[in-house]
Amino acid sequence: MTLKKTEPYYLVLFCLLFLWWSVHPALHQVIAQGQAQDPLIFFYPSYLSPDNRLLAIEIWSRQGKDSPFKKDIGFLNLRNGHLLPRTTSRSLLDFNSDSAYIEGEGLCWDPEYSERVYFTLQRYDLQEPSFKLPNVLFRYNVSTSTLETMLLELEVDGIVFPIAAKDAKHVFFIGYSGKPNNGHSASVLGVYNLQLGKVDILAKEIDIFRPLLSPDNTRILFRRNGDLFVMPACGDPHVRLTSFNGDSRIISTYWDGEKIYFIRLTPPYEQLSRELKDFFRGKKNIEEPSYTRELWEISLKEGRPYLRRIEVFKTMKLGTDLYRNTFVVPLQEDHHNSSIWKYDIQQGSLVRLTSGKYMDDLPLIVHKERSILFRRNGMALYRTDIEGEDKPQFLFGGRSSGP
Repeated sequence: MTLKKTEPYYLVLFCLLFLWWSVHPALHQVIAQGQAQDPLIFFYPSYLSPDNRLLAIEIWSRQGKDSPFKKDIGFLNLRNGHLLPRTTSRSLLDFNSDSAYIEGEGLCWDPEYSERVYFTLQRYDLQEPSFKLPNVLFRYNVSTSTLETMLLELEVDGIVFPIAAKDAKHVFFIGYSGKPNNGHSASVLGVYNLQLGKVDILAKEIDIFRPLLSPDNTRILFRRNGDLFVMPACGDPHVRLTSFNGDSRIISTYWDGEKIYFIRLTPPYEQLSRELKDFFRGKKNIEEPSYTRELWEISLKEGRPYLRRIEVFKTMKLGTDLYRNTFVVPLQEDHHNSSIWKYDIQQGSLVRLTSGKYMDDLPLIVHKERSILFRRNGMALYRTDIEGEDKPQFLFGGRSSGP
C-alpha cells in the first residue's frame, strides 16, 4: 500500500484540531451544558396568580449528578408555556448559600394585584442545625423585577406560609421556633401591617400549617394539636371546629365561604379498629392497616359547625386541590404508576382524568380555564381538561419525562 503525499498533512491537521478541542474551555462549557439535567420544578395552589395567567414555580437546576442545585423562582405564562424574562440575572433565592430555600407553599400572590408576590426564605445549615436568615418578608414585582425586603421584629426562628389580604395592607403568616418540619412546635399566627411595619400576634402555640383566609377576608382558619379552629381576622375569640384530639393530621383545606373541606390523614390503629369491628360482624378478609385519607366537610351555615365525613381514599397521595364541588385526587396505582381522578362531592362519583408513569402528586386546578396542571417525574408540567375530554398537553420542563 502506498501513501499519497497529502495524507500526512490531513493527519497533522486532525491532531491539531483534537488538541485544540481537548483544551479549549468554551467547548468544555458547551459539553457541560449538553450534559445538564432537566431541572426539577415545584408549585403549590398558592403559586397561581389571581387572574390564573401566571404560575410561580421553584426551579432547581444543576449541571451534573454530583453538582449542587441552583435554585430560583420563575414565573410561567400559562397561555404560551414561556417563562417571563427578568431585568436582572440574579436568582431570587441567591443569598450566597446553597441551603436557602422556600418552605413548601412559602409564596403567595397579592389578591388585588396580579403582578406582585410575597415570599419567605429559610436557610438551614446541615453541619450546624441553626436558622441564619432574619425574619424577612420579601415582596417582588414581576413586571419590574424589583425586590423589596421587610424585616419583621419577632422572637421566632423563622416565618412561613404568607397570605396576603385583599385590603393590600396585611400579610398573615406562621412564625415558628425549632425545625419547621416537626409539625408541632411553639408556633404563632401573626399578621404584618404593611403600612405601619408592625407585627401583631393573633394566636399562640399552634401547628405549623398553612392558615386559610375566608373568601371575604373576615375570618382565618388555623390548626392546633391536629384540630381546626376559626377566628376573626382581627383576633380572638376563636371557635373549635373539629375534635380529633391530635389523633390525625389535617393536610389540605379549602373554604368556599359557607363550607370548609379538608383532608384528614388517619392513623393505622384507627383503621385497624374498624377492621376488627368488621371481622366480628362476619367479614373474614382484614386488610393490613395503613394510613388513609378522608375527605371531610364543615358546614358553617347554621351558626354552629356541622361536621361530616364524605369519602375515604386509601391510596391517595398527598397533593390535592378543590374547586367548588370538584375535588382532584391523585391515586397511587403501583410503585411507578399513579393517576389523577375527579371526585364530585354532590354526586359521590369518581372519574379518572389521566394516568401515567412517574406522575407526581401535585395536581392544581386552573379555575378560570377549568383545566388541571400536574407534573411528571418532577420535571415536566402538563395540562389537561377538567372534564377529561382532552389528552394531556405538554406545557413546560423536560420533555424526556413525558408519557
